Amino acid sequence: LTTVETDKITKYLAARNSYMVFVDSQTTALPNLQSMLSDNWGIDYKPFSRITDETHSLGSISTLNAKYPALSTESADSSAAYQIHKTASSMGGNIATAMPESVELMIRDGLTKDSFFVETVLSTHDTAVSKSADSEENKGEMPLMLLSTKYGYGENNATEFSYVALVGSTEFADTERLISETYGNKRIILSAARVFG
Repeated sequence: LTTVETDKITKYLAARNSYMVFVDSQTTALPNLQSMLSDNWGIDYKPFSRITDETHSLGSISTLNAKYPALSTESADSSAAYQIHKTASSMGGNIATAMPESVELMIRDGLTKDSFFVETVLSTHDTAVSKSADSEENKGEMPLMLLSTKYGYGENNATEFSYVALVGSTEFADTERLISETYGNKRIILSAARVFG
């Protein structure tokens, strides 16, 4: 993406809209997009850091079975991630969420430029392993879907929200998984859309 394009996205988000970004283990470094996500929303990905899991996978070790991480109940009402989980769980059916060819995601700490709140919507199990092209390895629970939230005040002092979701698998939202009743992917996408709305 060019800076002109990321500036348009930033302007779109400033109008209290929302945006979803899908990346995977084959997504190259995209400096302008990564800078926008990291500096303004506190989220990023590690290009070419492929996650596998021999224990919690669906068919192959590179198709992860994502889990809902534990969320604090004391902040449940104000937690967008909690609302996504709650809505997805209430839809019934299979909850196994497939994340093929996932890339490692990161939460950037210590930013004070803009106020935002980052939550993990989906994560790996603690048996996951991430390996990068330069052989760097990370083990344990890692985020697979991050949600960054900003809020402000609109007409009549009403609170308005904007969201950016970073999903670590492009195939998470492919046709096969969204029309299939075998996976919970459709439920997560619908739940996120309801929260965004």
